[in-house]
Amino acid sequence: MRIIKSFKRLIYNRQPIRAVITDCQGDLIKKIADSQWMKNYKLETRPGSTPGTGILSTITAVSLISDPKKLDLILKSAEADHEIRKKFPIRKANLREMHVYEDILPEFESFQREYGVVDEFTGLARIYGMCDKENEECLILENLSAAGYKMWNTKISMTPSHISLGVCEYAKFHAVSLAMRDKKPRVFTQLTANLDDVFEAIPKESLITALATVYPKDDGEVNDKVFLKQAIKKACDAAEKYLKEDLNCSEDKIAITHADCWSNNMMFKYDVRCGDKTRTQKRVCEIFNTKYPYRRISQSAVSRIENIFREFGNVTDIPKSGRKRILDDEQKLEILLDIQDNPHNPTRQVAVDNDLVCIQSDPRLSLILLCLVKTYKHIEMKILVTEYRIIIKKKEIIIAANKYLTTRLDPEHAEKPTKVCLFDWQLSKMGSPVMDLADFLFVNGSKQVLDDHKKYLKLYHDTLSSNLKQFRCDPNVFSASMFEHHWQKYAKNGLYAALFFIKLMLSEPEEIPDLHDIVGSGKIADRMNFSSSRHEEYRQRILDIISI
Repeated sequence: MRIIKSFKRLIYNRQPIRAVITDCQGDLIKKIADSQWMKNYKLETRPGSTPGTGILSTITAVSLISDPKKLDLILKSAEADHEIRKKFPIRKANLREMHVYEDILPEFESFQREYGVVDEFTGLARIYGMCDKENEECLILENLSAAGYKMWNTKISMTPSHISLGVCEYAKFHAVSLAMRDKKPRVFTQLTANLDDVFEAIPKESLITALATVYPKDDGEVNDKVFLKQAIKKACDAAEKYLKEDLNCSEDKIAITHADCWSNNMMFKYDVRCGDKTRTQKRVCEIFNTKYPYRRISQSAVSRIENIFREFGNVTDIPKSGRKRILDDEQKLEILLDIQDNPHNPTRQVAVDNDLVCIQSDPRLSLILLCLVKTYKHIEMKILVTEYRIIIKKKEIIIAANKYLTTRLDPEHAEKPTKVCLFDWQLSKMGSPVMDLADFLFVNGSKQVLDDHKKYLKLYHDTLSSNLKQFRCDPNVFSASMFEHHWQKYAKNGLYAALFFIKLMLSEPEEIPDLHDIVGSGKIADRMNFSSSRHEEYRQRILDIISI
């Protein structure tokens, strides 16, 4: 028990954690340094992922420094805890990823070169080395961050341009599988001989329990949407057949799939010409990603907000007297400040309700409320936090702020993604290409993307067909009718994936149970049995998927 508590403190400690490099890993790093002609190098390590996101591995960022050279790497180490390894297929998952990097991806690259594919699949990180020693399994990859790639913010849905880029990259990846299966069946069979499921299918009961959490409430407004209840019931009824029959249909297992398509397993590169706006967006997020609402916004803060809005480029809705507009907005919050100062105000609840509606109806107010001027003593801030938690549903304000950042400020134009890299191949397996496509769209797509899902299905199949032709393959190896059949059969995989991944993405690290807490059951699905502070947003996103 003491070990588990210590581990939790380590996981949730917000201070930098110094990684421990094992002898095996140190030897591997030395070999890499020698291959790069780096002598007498300095080794620096730091955490490489957010607590709560890793399941089977630990990610450590490693830098080798030997002036004037610097090599930035990612060390991916298998979970070493003996009890966890007994309950979960840690070794199998890590060996699966090694097989993908050592055998499958190099064969894919060679196959594409052989046919001179122009618009080829290139979305992968360079592998520098690996160790398959029992209990010390690890891979060392290039650090994509050092190459200019960025993780997507898991708290918000991807923009259409990010979704389009991802859809095309998955189509190119699947095209290599389908073409090799057609042109070099013996090689393909050898590569995929043991590419079964690393995990057994998620129990039907876990899916039904997760679906129950998004069931419409029995109120007048939602009761009118009877089709939602029917859709959820249909998804529950279909779960058993899908898990026991559809997933085991061998004739549909025609491609190697990524099988882990949430935003934490991919990074995007952007047009360098958007650099200035990218820096501005970062500053905007730094201001708005605050823990506490402000009490009195200063003149300097007003100027700062105004300048940031102006620098962002899309300011057509802000008049020239922008400062006055923001100050006018602040005056609309006056009653909230009065309520804080006069907690016994007899009209308190009415005022709260009225002003909450006012704030939620204008995202600008939400943004201003989230701008923190750090000039108050800790005790004052504590009082304010307690008060505002009662007055304002802060999570709804954060949602409004995120919506504002992704629509009115339009990062779609501020940062245009030009390349995407996929990683984390531990769950890679044979399956229908549609499973990756549905997972990617449903887990990461916004309501706008979901409403336009047919456009992305067409984009996927057009890209797939185009790349198959470059291999001199008949596109009918995965015809439009076959694609439609697979979509009708396997799109529900995206819903089932979304039930778990979206909850992970929206939750805070400290809310997510650690593997040590569920080691007794040995079921990954039990890791989803927790309450999230953003449940309503999670519920809405699942309903958006069910509604299409």
